[in-house]
Amino acid sequence: MRSPDPRRAGLVAALTLLVATAAPSARADDLPPPEPTAAPEEPPPKPKRASGFTGRLHGGLGQRKVFSDSVLGADLTGSLGGFIEGVSIYADLQLLFASDKGLAFRQYRIGPSIDFEVISRLRLGAGLSMGVTTLTRATNGNILEAWSWGARLLASVDLFQLEGRTAVYLLGELSVDTAGTFLGSDTRRAVATTVMWGPTIGAGVRF
Repeated sequence: MRSPDPRRAGLVAALTLLVATAAPSARADDLPPPEPTAAPEEPPPKPKRASGFTGRLHGGLGQRKVFSDSVLGADLTGSLGGFIEGVSIYADLQLLFASDKGLAFRQYRIGPSIDFEVISRLRLGAGLSMGVTTLTRATNGNILEAWSWGARLLASVDLFQLEGRTAVYLLGELSVDTAGTFLGSDTRRAVATTVMWGPTIGAGVRF
């Protein structure tokens, strides 16, 4: 019986060792590379609330019940203020110039007001005011003056909405004022306290 060739046996052993060491490496190379870990998403920033300065000008036809008379005339308002989202706060200057049957009626008032957007294009609001009311008789020129305080309710509908907050609107307003004792400028005759009330219908622009 022939003995195995030592050189052949050594060659076989070397090949076996080479295959055994190379196989795991080959299997590792066949694996796909690991996917990179995605960074956690940051929450989106909270949207900023729209805010800024605002103003409005409107005018119309105003009627007031004064004593037993009803006067009719121009009711004008200019306002400046600020807004946050759909809520606006104003400082108002109001002027009313009315007359009837020789009775000239004037009101000069200032005060705060607030309005807010109920639905698209429709706004509701309310305001307070204080100022001076005068009555002048055309027959004798006697002027009666009194301090007055009041409140009003407002509703407006935007007819045209332009860039930003700019809009042209129709306005309806109901005012109630109380005047203290009227004092005559010439005779110093006093007239009792009275309540003055009435509507205004007009149009204006908001910016």
